[in-house]
Amino acid sequence: MVLLDFWTYGCINCIHIIPDLKKLEKKYPNELVRHRRALCKFENEKNLENIRRIILRYEIEHPIVNDADFNI
Repeated sequence: MVLLDFWTYGCINCIHIIPDLKKLEKKYPNELVRHRRALCKFENEKNLENIRRIILRYEIEHPIVNDADFNI
C-alpha cells in the first residue's frame, strides 16, 4: 500500500493529520510505503532548513520531497 501525502508545513490541517498517519505507519510497518511531498506555497516553505526544522519538531521519519518549484 502506498500513501502519497501532499503537505505544507504552514497548513494546520497538514499538522493535525500527522498523529493519524503515524498510527497507520505503526499498524502497517511492512505493508505501508509513505512518501510526503512538501508543497511550497510561500517563500519560507521553500527553505530546506525550515523543512528540516519541522521534520525534527514533529519527529517525521518517512521520506519527504521538497518540491519547491512544483516540478514533480
